[in-house]
Amino acid sequence: MRKDNREIVLCGACMSGNIGGPALYISFAEEAQKHLPGVRFTVLSKYPQGDEAFCRERGWEMKNMRTVRQLLPGVPIGLAGWLLRLMKLPYRWVFRGDFAPYATGDVLVDMSGISFTDYRPGLGLLINCLWFVPALGAGIPIVKASQAMGPFETGYIRRVSKFFLSRMRLLIARGAASESYVKELLPGRDVRQLPDSAFGLAPAEHAEVRALLARIGLPEDARYCILGPSHIVNSYIDASERNLYVESLVQAAKWVLEKEGIHVVLLSHELKNDAEDDYAVCEAVAAALADSSRCHLVPPVSDPKLAKGICAGAEIAVGSRFHFLVATLSSGVPSLAIAWSHKYHEMMRMVGQEDMVISHESMSRDGLAHSVAQLWEQREVRRKAIGERLPEVIGKARMNAVLVAELLGSL
Repeated sequence: MRKDNREIVLCGACMSGNIGGPALYISFAEEAQKHLPGVRFTVLSKYPQGDEAFCRERGWEMKNMRTVRQLLPGVPIGLAGWLLRLMKLPYRWVFRGDFAPYATGDVLVDMSGISFTDYRPGLGLLINCLWFVPALGAGIPIVKASQAMGPFETGYIRRVSKFFLSRMRLLIARGAASESYVKELLPGRDVRQLPDSAFGLAPAEHAEVRALLARIGLPEDARYCILGPSHIVNSYIDASERNLYVESLVQAAKWVLEKEGIHVVLLSHELKNDAEDDYAVCEAVAAALADSSRCHLVPPVSDPKLAKGICAGAEIAVGSRFHFLVATLSSGVPSLAIAWSHKYHEMMRMVGQEDMVISHESMSRDGLAHSVAQLWEQREVRRKAIGERLPEVIGKARMNAVLVAELLGSL
């Protein structure tokens, strides 16, 4: 097959309800197209109804890969393909319908973000594995694009992770900790370390960003702090102390609002249309700040470029949603992370900001406000420090697509 007629099969992220998934796919695809003119993309989707419009707009093919279909008929199909290949018999005919890309595609690129880790036991581990059973059966090369992996302390997670990760053609860790975990699991295995692909995402045009900010009442040229809460972190903290997360964010926002002329903008990175989403957390914070005319709640945004444009204009950022922080840091905005896994630490370390990470386990109301005050006072120094490292980080993030292009060139 010619280089200009390659098919890249994408899996692991979702485009609906979470801005992080589209940020990953778009940034990767735009870079891949620079190196592989005419490349085609096929998306394996767990949420086909929500993802269909996104794929159609970009001319990408989409296949229905709901979890139940991955189990049946996905697992039997994968096992049948593996057995036929082992017996050196024709096997491609087994991969039909929505499973055809496993046999027709040139490479499967997994962009799950965080996978094969003690943080995601049980169902999370199963979901990770189901992408790869048909892939191993069809023999399509698998690339683990930059993502967090490990630790692997739990016995069954360690065994399953070792089985699947050892069979990947290319393993890309999203930071030093993830690289270390994988190398300990697979001694001697070559593991690349690259930043998250979304670091290379371009923001929306200024006029589009400004139009949205005007709709929520933010004056032209207003200075603002942006908050990006996560309902996942909220649930973790709520388990130990009810309302600590929301009340801490409110406390921090009030500290910012004491600064003359400074506004607070709330941006959700996940919307599931129920009580368990980031927008609900944003609403709770906004409700507690309702007496301030300088608090602004951004309506649900589905375009990651627009979200990044909003993030880019902030003086400082405080948040827990990973790709919210990718958007702020890649825009040079001094940021404070309220973290639930090592993936935040390794990302912040790339731009020299590892001291601006607060574990959800050690969070306190006064402690968060104190850290926000420190971030504000040091914002210009930190902005300069981030800016000095960004060109290298963004260049490395784009290497995710370059490595896949190089792999396809060698096939």
